[in-house]
Amino acid sequence: DIIIALGQRLNIELVAEGVENQTQAQHLRQHGVQMLQGYLYAKPMPISEFPQWLAGSAPPPARHNGQIMSAMPHL
Repeated sequence: DIIIALGQRLNIELVAEGVENQTQAQHLRQHGVQMLQGYLYAKPMPISEFPQWLAGSAPPPARHNGQIMSAMPHL
């Protein structure tokens, strides 16, 4: 929680890594972290499988909130 508070105080958009379950995701979102990554969303995969996964022709590894966010800072 200290890292989240520090990021918010410095106006830094945080990315939480290693999110493995809905409880972790919910906690992070409740505390203002909107960008999450980890096994909950996709497990490591060979690069050859990535285009199929990205195109959606492979079963989704997990659900997400459907909100698309820019990873680039607004300068």
